[in-house]
Amino acid sequence: MLLGPSDPDPFVVTGAGAALWDLLESPVTLGSAATLLASRYDVEEEMVSGTLAPLLDELVERQVVQRIPGQA
Repeated sequence: MLLGPSDPDPFVVTGAGAALWDLLESPVTLGSAATLLASRYDVEEEMVSGTLAPLLDELVERQVVQRIPGQA
């Protein structure tokens, strides 16, 4: 469960979101996260990327994570 600094509603991450959250301990690009998780769970990288992209957008919107300029 995550809570952004100005967000009164908690955000629960499960499945791919929980795995992504573990990866976000260090800066990581969407592409490298998708590659790692696709390999770990033996699924297509495009499927993982398609799942992670909207999740990352929501985490940024809720101010739980930050995008680093110049990183894809």
